[in-house]
Amino acid sequence: MALLLLGNYLQGIVLPDGRSSPKPGSKYHNIMCHAVETAIKLVTKNEDLVNSVEGIECIMLEAAYQNYAGNLHQAWMAVRRATTTSQVLGLHRCVSSPSLKFLEPQTRTYFNAEMTCFRLVQMDAYLGLVLGLPRSSLQAHSNVEDLQKFQPVDRIDRIHCLVADRILRRKGDDMSETQELDVLLEKAASDMPSQWWLMPDLSPGSCTESELARDTNRLMTQFSQYHLLTRLHLPYLMRSSSGGYGDYSKMTAVNASRETLSRYLAFRVNNPAHFYCRGTDFLCFIAATVLCLAHIECCRSRQMQPGGQNAFSLLVHTRSSDIGLVEKITEIIQSISQDFDEDVIASQILCVLSQLLNIVGKVANGVSYGVEAGDGVGEGLAYHGEETDGGEGLQLQVPHFGTIKFLRHGIQRSGPVTIVCQDPTLSTGEGLDVLNVNGSSIAPVPGIDGEWDMQGIDLALFEGLFGESSVLDATGTLSWM
Repeated sequence: MALLLLGNYLQGIVLPDGRSSPKPGSKYHNIMCHAVETAIKLVTKNEDLVNSVEGIECIMLEAAYQNYAGNLHQAWMAVRRATTTSQVLGLHRCVSSPSLKFLEPQTRTYFNAEMTCFRLVQMDAYLGLVLGLPRSSLQAHSNVEDLQKFQPVDRIDRIHCLVADRILRRKGDDMSETQELDVLLEKAASDMPSQWWLMPDLSPGSCTESELARDTNRLMTQFSQYHLLTRLHLPYLMRSSSGGYGDYSKMTAVNASRETLSRYLAFRVNNPAHFYCRGTDFLCFIAATVLCLAHIECCRSRQMQPGGQNAFSLLVHTRSSDIGLVEKITEIIQSISQDFDEDVIASQILCVLSQLLNIVGKVANGVSYGVEAGDGVGEGLAYHGEETDGGEGLQLQVPHFGTIKFLRHGIQRSGPVTIVCQDPTLSTGEGLDVLNVNGSSIAPVPGIDGEWDMQGIDLALFEGLFGESSVLDATGTLSWM
C-alpha cells in the first residue's frame, strides 16, 4: 500500500518553483511510475494477495491513480476488480462482519464497509458514465428515501451516484424519467447553501491545507452536478423542438456545460500540477464540444430562418464570452501538451476543440453548413481535422467513431455516409442536413492508451448526440435540427 500511496501523492506534487510535475523522464515521474507499476504487478493483480480488506483498499488506490492519470479504462477495470473482491468478501451487504479478513488488526478499527461500498459505486458510476460502459451489480442506495439520514454534503454525492446509474440504464426516449432526474438534481442542489455553489478559491496561499482539501472536494462535487445535468439532457440537444421541455433540455445542457468549463478554468489555472486529476480534462472536453455545437446551431438556424426564434437564440449575446472561454480552455490544454511532450490525451482533445472553434468561426461569418456523420473506420486511428471541398467544408476524424463532416450548402458530397446507431431499423436518408444511419457496428481497434480512453468518451458523447438522440422526420430520415 505504501508504494501506491507514494504514487498517488507524487501525482499532485508541485516543485518549489511552481512548475507542474512530475514530467515524463523526471526523477519524480520515474519514481512515481516505478512505484505504482511494481505494486500493480506484484500485489493488486495477484488474486492471492488482494483477498482481504487491505487488498480492496490497494486496488481502489490503483483505480484512483489511473483515474487521475487519465487512464480511465484502466481505472474502470481496477474498480471492477475491487468490486468483485468486495462481493466475494461480503462487503456488498454493507456490514462490517467479524468474519471479514483483515491483514492488520488496526485496519478493523477504522474500516467502514458502507463507505467503502459507496466509494466503489461512486467510482464505477462516474467512469461508466464518462466511458459509456455498464454499471456493475454493486449497489449503495437504490432510492432517495434511504438518503435522508445523511447530511446534505454527503447526500448530494449519493444522489449523484443514483442519477448516474439511472442515466446509464436509461432506455430510449423517456422524457418523464429525464424530468424526474432533473428535479432530483435540482433538489440536491437546493439542499446546499447558495454560496456553496460559488467557485472556490484554490489559488496558492488563499487557505490552509485542510481548507484546500475541503474546497477541492467541493469543486469535484460541482463538476459532478453539472456533468450529470449535461449528460441527462444531452440526447435532446440536437433534436428538433417547438418549445416546452425540449427547449428546456437544450438550454440546461448548454448552461451546465458553461458552468463546467468555468470551473475547469479555475481549477487548472490555480493548480499547476497538470498530471493531477486528468479526469476533469475529459469532462471539459465534453462540455466544450456541447457548447460549440450549440453555437454552431445558433448561427445556422439564424441563417436558415432569419428573424426566427428557438432555444438557441439566447446564445447570440453570449457567443463572444462562450467562445472566449473555450479558446482559453484550449490554451490551457495546449500548455499541458507542451509540458508533457507526448501527452496523447491533451493533443487529441486540442485537435477536436481547435477544429470545432474553426467551424464556429466560419459559421458565424456567414458560411452555411450542414452536418453528416459517417463510419470512416478505415481512415485511421489518429484524430484528424482537415478542410474539404476546396476549403468550403470541414471533416473531423474521430478514432473508432468515424467522421463528422460539416458541409457548406450547395457543395455536392461524394457519396452517402453512415453512422453507427443502436437502432438498426432506422433507414438511410439524403440531404445535407441529414444524419444517415445503418445498422452496422464499429469494432474497437486496439491503440495506445490515450486513444483507448478517448474512444470510450467519444462513443459515449457522439452516439448520445448523433445516435440515441436522433429522431425520424416525416420523410423517414434522421434530421439534425
